[in-house]
Amino acid sequence: MADQGAAPFYTGQIARDIVAAVRTESNPGLLTMEDFARYEVIEREPVCVDYRQNEVCGMGPPSSGGLTVGQMLAMLEAFDLPAMGEGVEARHLFAEASRLAFADRGMYMADSDFVDMPKGLLDRAYLAERAALIDPAASMGKAEAGDPPWDETKLYAPDVERPRHGTSHFVIVDGDGNAISMTTTIESGFGSRVMTNGFLLNNELTDFSFAPQADGKPVANRVEAGKRPRSSMAPTIVFRDDAGLSCSPAARAAPTSSTMSRCRSLPCSTGTWTRRKPSTCRMSST
Repeated sequence: MADQGAAPFYTGQIARDIVAAVRTESNPGLLTMEDFARYEVIEREPVCVDYRQNEVCGMGPPSSGGLTVGQMLAMLEAFDLPAMGEGVEARHLFAEASRLAFADRGMYMADSDFVDMPKGLLDRAYLAERAALIDPAASMGKAEAGDPPWDETKLYAPDVERPRHGTSHFVIVDGDGNAISMTTTIESGFGSRVMTNGFLLNNELTDFSFAPQADGKPVANRVEAGKRPRSSMAPTIVFRDDAGLSCSPAARAAPTSSTMSRCRSLPCSTGTWTRRKPSTCRMSST
């Protein structure tokens, strides 16, 4: 691949080896060379939110990472976290904001090429209402999805996921000011338990909801032909108004094959990062 690019993976020997590997005797798969040849990586616009003089950019659908991180930050901005430090009080608020964001995630978020999602998931007025549900002194228990502003209304049923492990993350910033924040996963600890060419194959289909509907309403993250499963991977790049690129933190993630945030910024003569508009960031998911 270093010499020939992506062709060996999608149409060459690596693809043939993967197709052969999934045709196991115990549970043969249906993957074909045509599936590989038709697959396309899609570049999407980043999801960005303002947070305490920072601009935080992440991956949008089919990853829910950028939206849920954005929701949590907007809700937490109502609290004086810097004064609290990293103690129990701040961790409680983080957990409560997570409950609320993941309740919306389970109800509304999925591959936006297939699902009409609410346009107001990052609406500040909506998130202020959600933040008001957080009690600094007590847990809310199970959070319910909210009712964000819509352009087109459609009722969905919530999806429930089980926790999984098998994700890695890395960040690179080079001397020319290019930055990459990349999260990759094979789903569970050993993916599909199928190996070829020295690497394990992923188990990403379990990122879909196992139930297509509930209570007569469709689940947003249901299985559909050509649809990409929802992830919670959150590769993130943070910009500061006065310093350009601030940091690219590692992200807690649940699966989809790989999600990548790439930003290009140019170093000025002092060696600090020159800030570029979010549109110069590109997010790609595979």
